[in-house]
Amino acid sequence: MQRRILKRPDIILAKLREGFRWAEENIQAIVLMGGGIFVIAALGIAVNTWLGQKQTKASITFYEADKAFNQKVLEYLEKKREGEDLTVVLQTELIGLHEVAKAHPKSEAAFLGYLKLGDIYTAENHYEKAREFYEKALHNTTKPFYRVLAYYNLGYVHELLGDCQRGIDSFQKVAAFNKTRILFWSFGYRPNAFWLSSAYFGIRRCHEKLNQFKEAREAYLRVIDEFSQTPFSDKADAIVLLLDSKIGLQ
Repeated sequence: MQRRILKRPDIILAKLREGFRWAEENIQAIVLMGGGIFVIAALGIAVNTWLGQKQTKASITFYEADKAFNQKVLEYLEKKREGEDLTVVLQTELIGLHEVAKAHPKSEAAFLGYLKLGDIYTAENHYEKAREFYEKALHNTTKPFYRVLAYYNLGYVHELLGDCQRGIDSFQKVAAFNKTRILFWSFGYRPNAFWLSSAYFGIRRCHEKLNQFKEAREAYLRVIDEFSQTPFSDKADAIVLLLDSKIGLQ
């Protein structure tokens, strides 16, 4: 409001009367708008509460199944026989974990259930089955760190199955996570040195198995450049020397 208007109280009062008159004429619309905002807010709170309770129930169900499975593993290890397969001996408990994951899709419980199943089948050398569960884990989460875990494990079982190009693709998905800073805010996600180095090492192993030694060397150089003064860099530096001899760079 301009200074000349502020010096004239009659104009200010006229403006206020106009505002009151408009409010009286549109009172129904104002009430309806306020009611709509209240209903939307109430629905939002109710939905968030329901989703929270659903997630909590799913998590409790998973941890109960996980606890039962771990107890059976301890009992099994006490009387383990040579050559026994954990996935056969504990089939009932594994089915229980699988059922929990299927019953709560797109939940943290589903992700953790499928991830654990993938880990168990990997440990027992059932890599095709492990790959199936890691893919399901990936499809049941949007959390960046959980996706890093799923992509890394997928890359690892691809590598174990000899599917090195798919292994490289999965490891590169880990390396592709990035964070962007705009003014005072950061957006995105960047894995820590351990996971990034592990992904680069995985890329190197796969390239070496494909006899792509120059590409393998590049993966190690990334570790040296990004994580200097760390044990990861020291390890990469030592292996680069070995690769140099293979590609005639010494």
